[in-house]
Amino acid sequence: YFGTGHKKVEIPAVVDGLPVVSINEKCFEDNKEIESLVLPETLQVIHYRAFYGCENLKSMNIPASLTKILGWDFAHTGFVNVSFPETFMVLDYGMFYGCSSLETVTLSSAIDYLDENTFRGCDNLKKVVIPCATVDIDIKAFEAESGVVLVGVKGSYTEKYAKAMGLTFQEY
Repeated sequence: YFGTGHKKVEIPAVVDGLPVVSINEKCFEDNKEIESLVLPETLQVIHYRAFYGCENLKSMNIPASLTKILGWDFAHTGFVNVSFPETFMVLDYGMFYGCSSLETVTLSSAIDYLDENTFRGCDNLKKVVIPCATVDIDIKAFEAESGVVLVGVKGSYTEKYAKAMGLTFQEY
């Protein structure tokens, strides 16, 4: 992306007669101007570090067609609240690393793994809703004793993880 002076960016659904199904790696990396994004309903995957360091990016729709967001994509962005559609399946490593404004995240029940550094460095993170009963969580996905509340299925690994890490667990 080479545009300048745009606080809101709308990615088209079709370019040169072809559907836009992915955003390439590092496409918007370190862009300090963008505050909001409108993603097309054709989008399926966002590649590595596409929005890394977009510290003023605070809002974005997540279309139902989007199923994968790869490593470090939203690290060091300005998101406050994020909610994923039920069709969303892959949230890769370092996804929200260093997002100091992030407060709440609601995952889809299709996400079955939270990788390393997913929520580390999120100093204001208050709540993460994890509806998948069989989710696996990397030991370094969250900061230990950070004060975040993990909302999940009673008896699930999320509950065991929360207790082991000194985090608060709340039944979903």
